[in-house]
Amino acid sequence: YAALSYCWGGEQRHILRSIVPDSWHSAILYPQLLQTIKVTIRVTQEIRLQYLWVDALCIIQDDQQDMREQITFMAEIYEQDFVTISAARARTAGDGFLHSIREPG
Repeated sequence: YAALSYCWGGEQRHILRSIVPDSWHSAILYPQLLQTIKVTIRVTQEIRLQYLWVDALCIIQDDQQDMREQITFMAEIYEQDFVTISAARARTAGDGFLHSIREPG
């Protein structure tokens, strides 16, 4: 699996919650995801990996116990993945990261 390392940079539109929307039982709608997550999905597919770990979608964000437990495993998640995709240039999850970014000045 691949794991995404990125900056949320504000509120996420789609996060895993205790009560999962019915629509998520069949699929999460790709067009509704933030750009950084969309790009990471494409990269994961291009390198022919089947799974992608994204904290917003893999940790129950409104369950403090789950968050505490999962956060303790994050180092292992990143250590054991095949590749960590780092969106270091993106200031927010909506920015994406595989494009030219004009530097200020």
